Amino acid sequence: MLSFATINVILLLPSYHRFDDATVLVFVLGACLLTYETKALRWASLIAVLIFALPVPAALVSLAEQNRISRALLSERSFQLTCLTFQVWFLLLLAIYLLLELRKSSLQTADGNSSRSESLRRVPVS
Repeated sequence: MLSFATINVILLLPSYHRFDDATVLVFVLGACLLTYETKALRWASLIAVLIFALPVPAALVSLAEQNRISRALLSERSFQLTCLTFQVWFLLLLAIYLLLELRKSSLQTADGNSSRSESLRRVPVS
């Protein structure tokens, strides 16, 4: 399930982000809560779902339209690349983290299989 969740996160990277993206991240949440005991992975998945549940970029644009924050702030390139696109940056970090977790779990599985095959070889045959 972690593999499927990781692929979903990676596929979200090049797309336009909306509130619907949180539904795709439910797979990440399910994989992390049900299968893995790593607390960091659980928190990362929960934060990912919350980030998409709260439409912060849309709220910032709405506040600028209501003159509650400066419109000049929204036109600054640095603000656009950080605050308005933070969901993409978080998805990139989450995808990297999930890929590292997949690698770690595959290495543990490979180590388990190799130690099991070594113990089978050491069994004396009578």
